[in-house]
Amino acid sequence: MDELVLPSVVAQKFDEVVVVGDYHSGDGWRHLPFRPLTGTTIDALFKRDVGTVATSSDWLFYLCDDHRVHPDFSHDLAEFMCSNTLGPKDVIVPGRFCQRNGEQIGLNMGWPGYMGHAYCGGHGGVFPRAAVQELPWSIAP
Repeated sequence: MDELVLPSVVAQKFDEVVVVGDYHSGDGWRHLPFRPLTGTTIDALFKRDVGTVATSSDWLFYLCDDHRVHPDFSHDLAEFMCSNTLGPKDVIVPGRFCQRNGEQIGLNMGWPGYMGHAYCGGHGGVFPRAAVQELPWSIAP
């Protein structure tokens, strides 16, 4: 987190950067401790809700674990948002990939995946606050 993830996020110059969970505050981000409730991935839903309540931005960008962003991410995101008409509940699903043995491998993010259903992980999407307020992560089906 200190060497790769947070430097990539802080460099984007977002209005707010909050880390929820087992971590610490630093230059460019604040930390909100969160003690696991279930010890499962369900805790991530609660962490997203905590981060949502603790911020005020109209748009929320969630990352999880070891995710980091491309150096041009905030520029590309702003350009995309300015050139597209987005509704109050539209979600922006950036492309994701991992690297193995120097090879870039695309991850299912927004295109039909399992059983033909598109996948939009909360751990790497841009969501309008209004949509998350209407259906918080921790109570979604």
